[in-house]
Amino acid sequence: MTHKPQPADWVGWRQLLKLGEQLMAAPTVAAQIKLILETAAHLLRCQSDVWLADVFYRLPRLKELPSFSALPTSRLMRSAVETGRVYPRDAADAETGPPIVAAPLMVNGILLGAL
Repeated sequence: MTHKPQPADWVGWRQLLKLGEQLMAAPTVAAQIKLILETAAHLLRCQSDVWLADVFYRLPRLKELPSFSALPTSRLMRSAVETGRVYPRDAADAETGPPIVAAPLMVNGILLGAL
């Protein structure tokens, strides 16, 4: 019988749990975005950008109410947000730079943003 990897087998799961706690304790949306970007950089070993949906940044205990754009500026991020699917950069563009992918950030069908 082969061992099917479980979420607990993945080393990064603890960092994701810790990220959730850190996000709840962060005093500002800017601090939350910084935490998300730092965690993505560490776990995925990449540079990233994040766009947060209105439902995420209008949490009651936040002191600031930033004005984010209604949709992300990146075409790939917009596609990920609109469809709820992961979008890689077009194959035609792949030769012009590093790989790029956009992924929706969702919990129980609720869009939180895109990475």
